[in-house]
Amino acid sequence: IFVDDKGLAINPKTLGNWTILERTLLTDDMLQQDYLINTRNIEAVSECARNIVIYGPRKALPQVPIETIGSWYSADRQEVEGVRSVNNAMRSYLQLERSQTPLCVAVFGPPGAGKSFVIKEIAKGLGLDADAQLTFNLSQFRLASELQNAFNQIRDLNLKGKTPLVFWDEFDTPCEGQPLGWLQYFLAPMQDGEFTVQGRTHPLGRGIYVFAGATSYSFEAFRAGNDVQDRQAKKPDFISRLRAYINIKGINGDPNTVEDRLYMIRRAFILRQYLEAEAPHIKSEGQIEIDTGVLDAFLQVSQYLHGARSMDNLIKMSSLHDKRKYELSSLPPDHILKMHVNLDEFNALTRMGHREMLRIGISGHVKLDPRQMTVLQQAVQKAIDFIEQEFPDRYLTVFSPLAIGADRLVARELLKKENSRLIVVLPVPQEEYINDFGLTDDYWVDPEGAELRKEFKHWLSERATEIINIPPLPSRKEAYLRAGYFIAEHSDVMIVVWDGQQDSDSSITAQIVAQAEKLHKPLCHVWARNHKLDSSWKEGIDKHGQVRYKRFSCAQSNQWWDI
Repeated sequence: IFVDDKGLAINPKTLGNWTILERTLLTDDMLQQDYLINTRNIEAVSECARNIVIYGPRKALPQVPIETIGSWYSADRQEVEGVRSVNNAMRSYLQLERSQTPLCVAVFGPPGAGKSFVIKEIAKGLGLDADAQLTFNLSQFRLASELQNAFNQIRDLNLKGKTPLVFWDEFDTPCEGQPLGWLQYFLAPMQDGEFTVQGRTHPLGRGIYVFAGATSYSFEAFRAGNDVQDRQAKKPDFISRLRAYINIKGINGDPNTVEDRLYMIRRAFILRQYLEAEAPHIKSEGQIEIDTGVLDAFLQVSQYLHGARSMDNLIKMSSLHDKRKYELSSLPPDHILKMHVNLDEFNALTRMGHREMLRIGISGHVKLDPRQMTVLQQAVQKAIDFIEQEFPDRYLTVFSPLAIGADRLVARELLKKENSRLIVVLPVPQEEYINDFGLTDDYWVDPEGAELRKEFKHWLSERATEIINIPPLPSRKEAYLRAGYFIAEHSDVMIVVWDGQQDSDSSITAQIVAQAEKLHKPLCHVWARNHKLDSSWKEGIDKHGQVRYKRFSCAQSNQWWDI
């Protein structure tokens, strides 16, 4: 029996990461009897995010400190602390008129997170001239020798008596095929304010160098590791020359919308900023006039394909010129929406009317008796109908690894529901996991396996609004158990297709169910025999298709119900 003796059920990301904003909005005691903690947290965050957009952050969050620099503002503690440190470092540097070496800072975040925007707002607040600001994207340089032209432009600005603000974009990309190859060429300019061309050293003078990451989305990710390759690239020497850094999380979930419980708050801040800048006429007495469905779609869509740039483009392409309210008819046409978001999901959210999601997790046997599939399908339909009666006015979100057997059976029925969504949790990388269903796409060789692989790829490409990858673990069993625990932890309700046995064949499912019960999750238990050929299930009462409901207010936990 595989036992969770390594604490896979404990999610370290939920420990010790408190802010005033989190304490204001979220309940985090997973062991209390309120099994709808996830749902209540989502509702609180959604309502707060709507209020931020409509009324502004200070009215929506009167008890939360909000940092404002120019048009940028945030209530995220890590962002605020990073911005303050960079702002203070730049202000102190500008007061040191005799300094002839540059101040070096870094900013990290996913593409479209707004890294350049926050630096420009800091620069504007410090009175740095716009014509003294330079941007060089190192991913567009082919050779290290091209840096000479950039350094010459910096020196020219110094000769004019200006303090250059230089944005080195994508500094962590390879140079001439060498990972982190650009770092070594910045050591002398950062340390001594000099650069060398053909053996001759030239002074650069003062300046503020901002290094923006591309492959690393946080300073911690960039700093991690100290192998031979890192040392050859001079990464430790480069880091030692940085004075401050900012991590910008952006408007997408970090690392996903399940674990990042406050991504909608960050979206709301950015959305309010963009609407005030692009459509000030829809603001009346401090209140943004926006259709409920449009607002919910902007806040709740799973992903913006190009980060904040996508949100910005959608607003700029909307028909708002002569409007006093952002209405559904103002949205860009579908082909524009499709460039930046999942079109079907976004359009569905515009029709929801403040309905919150209900995450339904799935677990159960991989092998089910093919002679009982019709009965099991009817039982699953009955369980789904019961859940919808218990939780009306919600849209269903399937939360599953899409394994064969129970996962596929329940997922197929849930995805038939209007506006249902799918979040896939992969225990191992997709290219490995797909081989669990069959080794070939050739129907002549393996028709059943080829069909399962085809369905899996279709759901990932066409139906999944988000794909979550479990970090690597030593064994597949550990990976499957961690995926199951993740689903149990973050679901609102579980549907389990299972015989209830505690033997070795069903131990993974048993431990997932035990974890869900420990967290007081409502369970719909659809009885099904484990149909593995080597199953230790012994003949007994066959309850195929019977359902029992545990931890629902209107049902007795031990009572089995026929279809």
